[in-house]
Amino acid sequence: YQNVANPQSPLYGVKHVALVAHIPHFVRIPFYVRKYDDEHIARGHEGLNFWVFALRNRPGTQEPYVQSELRRLLAYANLGHLAREPANFST
Repeated sequence: YQNVANPQSPLYGVKHVALVAHIPHFVRIPFYVRKYDDEHIARGHEGLNFWVFALRNRPGTQEPYVQSELRRLLAYANLGHLAREPANFST
């Protein structure tokens, strides 16, 4: 967001952003997107549009990866880093 708002940045004025991550990461990504987009808007800027792309895990790695992320959910919840409401990516 700092680069999008900085006239000296090559990203200045970008309106569309691709979110690319492995599927287990999408548990927390909407929270951070909403948090920082809301802050960006509060500073007088337009919100950004997001395109979401999930990456497949390599065969045999999905289960351990999901389990490691699930264990972290309690820590994220205690820090307030999980959205309480669903994020709307269809607007």
